[in-house]
Amino acid sequence: MVVKRRPLPRADRVKRRHTDDPSAIPSRPQLLRLYQRDQTDDREPEREGDPPTHIAGGAGRRPTSPYGGGGGGGATAAGLAGRLTSDISSVNGPLQLAKLVSEHGPYLSGAQLSQALAALAGLVTWQAGSGTWSAEQAAAASRTGRRLCLLLRPRAPDLDAPSAARAAYCLGRLGLYDAELYDGLLRGAAGRLHLMAPEGLAALAGGLAAAGHVPPPEWMDRFALEVYTRFGRFNATELAAVLYGVVRLGYEPSAAWRERCLEAFRAAASLPPAPPLGPAMAKFGFALACMGIFPIPAKFATALLPALKRRLPPTAPPPPPSSSPSAAKQQRSQAQRAAGLSPDLDLDRETLSESGSGSGSGERLGGAETVSVLLSLVALRIRPGPDWMEGCLAGLQPLLPSLPPPLLADLAWALARLSYQPPPPWVAAFCARLLEADAAKPAEARAKKAAEAAKGSEGAVGEEEAGLTAA
Repeated sequence: MVVKRRPLPRADRVKRRHTDDPSAIPSRPQLLRLYQRDQTDDREPEREGDPPTHIAGGAGRRPTSPYGGGGGGGATAAGLAGRLTSDISSVNGPLQLAKLVSEHGPYLSGAQLSQALAALAGLVTWQAGSGTWSAEQAAAASRTGRRLCLLLRPRAPDLDAPSAARAAYCLGRLGLYDAELYDGLLRGAAGRLHLMAPEGLAALAGGLAAAGHVPPPEWMDRFALEVYTRFGRFNATELAAVLYGVVRLGYEPSAAWRERCLEAFRAAASLPPAPPLGPAMAKFGFALACMGIFPIPAKFATALLPALKRRLPPTAPPPPPSSSPSAAKQQRSQAQRAAGLSPDLDLDRETLSESGSGSGSGERLGGAETVSVLLSLVALRIRPGPDWMEGCLAGLQPLLPSLPPPLLADLAWALARLSYQPPPPWVAAFCARLLEADAAKPAEARAKKAAEAAKGSEGAVGEEEAGLTAA
């Protein structure tokens, strides 16, 4: 018979407060005292009519201990580990995590340390979106990351497969690089790659690529072999992370490996419950361009361009179409010019018109990021349709005053390579921005000369004072 624990009265329940209060984390002596107090005999006696409790080693008492100690057996190491694991997963901020690591860090296992790294990475990601941390919390997060690296070094070779993948991925997300720690993770993972799930392999590749830690060639050969045997089990996001990591690490897989990866990505991206594929498409396209795989598959581009369009700068509502003869003539000439081109990939308008039907716009791209998108399309030999380019330039036009001259040059070069003629109002705004940038050059040069002159005069005064002091 399964005996369920009777819930405590409402007044005795501990209310969970979602505040970053380090005092909520017990110290090591306090935690041991909690265990000792839990083993005392001042519990609620059994009432008549209650079902008998028969627990092995529990001296016939109810399992009321929330610490895993059972009853009558004293505090156990398993109970302490369970309590610490629960505390790691329930921290509300960097101050609590810093207190937990500083108090119990030497007693944490390798899996618990990797879990703490994952908790820290989640907190940092949340802070990047909200921006509500204080200076004390930011310092605590940085200090905790360095402390976790030091604690994880001796335990890295003995980590199990999921913990090693989690640790590598979280180190990359946090921007923490420790060569000794990564070497230990690679040594430990070398004999456990066959035990890793597809998400673990993707996390390991993403963490190594983010840190720029290049494994030995033998290790990469084994990694590529394990990925090859699991290509059918990856989803699109995981495949993009794997291929992106392989490219960033400078590894060149075989032609059969690349072909199988493309087939698996097409199959995974075409599934009906496909997740948002914008970042995955960008990573996968970058990897294909670096490997020199051209032309890009049409299915890949038809998924990439709508995902990018949903993140372009917002545009003003278009004016009503004009029925004047000049406007109709201009539209016909543009259509004829577009029909005469022979791009590597020219997408039809019906496919691109579906790009606005996505739910959830996500974060919008800025001016510099939009120019980078156009340059990437040139590198991938993808030529978007007129509707896509019109929406892109319409959203970019209000951001032209904020673009520096080098980005303006990149933008003009990308438009020339894409063989797209912007409308006259956009060209006028672009030329006006070029004239402003050209007129600002003399003022910047004068300011630079004035700063150099001021620095030179300060140096001369300092030398003169030094000479007087020596005299």
